[in-house]
Amino acid sequence: MKKILTLLMCFVTLCSCGGEVNSQRDRLVTMEKASVIPVCGEKNYTDAETSHKLNYTVPKAIWISYIDLADMLTGKSTEEFRENFSQACDNALSIGCNTLYVHVRPFGDAIYDSELYPASRYITGVAGEQSDFDPLDIMIQTAHDKGLSFHAWINPLRCENEECFQNYDDSFLLKKWYDEGDGCLEQVEGDSHLWLDPAYDEVRQLIAEGAAELAENYDIDGLHFDDYFYPTTAEDFDAQCFSAQTEFDDLAKWRLNNISLMVGEIYSAVKAVDKDILVGVSPQGNMENNYEY
Repeated sequence: MKKILTLLMCFVTLCSCGGEVNSQRDRLVTMEKASVIPVCGEKNYTDAETSHKLNYTVPKAIWISYIDLADMLTGKSTEEFRENFSQACDNALSIGCNTLYVHVRPFGDAIYDSELYPASRYITGVAGEQSDFDPLDIMIQTAHDKGLSFHAWINPLRCENEECFQNYDDSFLLKKWYDEGDGCLEQVEGDSHLWLDPAYDEVRQLIAEGAAELAENYDIDGLHFDDYFYPTTAEDFDAQCFSAQTEFDDLAKWRLNNISLMVGEIYSAVKAVDKDILVGVSPQGNMENNYEY
């Protein structure tokens, strides 16, 4: 009986606590109290004194994906987008965030002015079509004006579908690889997207140069990437390339090494431009999957 009463009391306590969490700010405070990161005072957001970049000793970040940006950006005027992104920044600040991870290259495309990657369809609605303004300039300026750190978020390997590739200008390497069908771009069963194969030196070079381009041309505080892993475990994805090399007998170890090379080259390319730009990677939550899948 005592056990039942104790359980009932715990249930009532939990329910009453849950009822108090009635706003985004309340949820943030609840998370802070449960956090293993020490929290002192209202903010605890101190600029790193050794860097000229706007990064914080305790980053509290939110992701703004291409899906979020589409509503704010696609087909909008300069002022419409500026106002929309400003509101997004205010929303992030309202829940205590100090850092943004913003999608700038979701599908081998560029939500910014790039000489290496074609313009994203999320700018004007048409793949490869340039706008009369640079969305990334506006986003960085707006974020920094509000005291938010800005990290450019890229997907290094995933690219657009074939319909978009047909709109791309022939001057881009991606279009050249698509037209030639030489293995640098591959398809995966059940997926409409094309994928870059990191086994090729020229593919990793393009990805690293793209990271350096962002570091050189924009006042980003960090460069972040996810989906850095192979899109499949199917052996036919890169069978030709694997059979041409002699260093590895094991396909999984060879692929793991290719990813390690790519990560290292991205890091080195960014740090060669500015050592104070942070470089981050989001692994899969299941650590075994990072090695096996």
